[in-house]
Amino acid sequence: MLRDTVIRSLGLIWRGEWTDGTAYIVNDLVEHNGSSYIAIQNHTASLATEPGVGASWNSVWNLFVEKGDPGSDGVFDACDQLILEMEMEFKTSHLCHYKEFTYNVQKQLTDIDIYTDSTANVRLFHKDLTYNVSKQLIQTVLIRISDSATLVSDFTYDGQKNLISTERSGYCSCP
Repeated sequence: MLRDTVIRSLGLIWRGEWTDGTAYIVNDLVEHNGSSYIAIQNHTASLATEPGVGASWNSVWNLFVEKGDPGSDGVFDACDQLILEMEMEFKTSHLCHYKEFTYNVQKQLTDIDIYTDSTANVRLFHKDLTYNVSKQLIQTVLIRISDSATLVSDFTYDGQKNLISTERSGYCSCP
């Protein structure tokens, strides 16, 4: 599976489901409540460090891939799984592939292209970033080139310019 290949190539260790009382080391990856987390500190798991839940979880874990919403029938389908894998591939691709960045006149990042190698022969991903007049990121559109799978994230801010919500949706041609 592509996920396992990417994880191994980055020197990460997939540990499966998070378990209380287990010793974890930096770069261990776990799954908990549908999301994946990467250990940023050696520790022995406890309820206080339960990923995404415990009072001090973010002192030892970083969110790696966030759980998506189930399909309209309440069940994750092949398309949901594809979008989750695509998000993980993009998040880790910056560590091992050539990339190009495009900026607008306001010096805001507007496009990211990620390629398989430094010669930029085969593009893996394209990501568009859109900003509002207040220079806040309001939308990202991530496209995996191989199958045109698309992940759209829309960001909403309050009157004080604080991020208040992120809505995500994915599109793909599922077999």
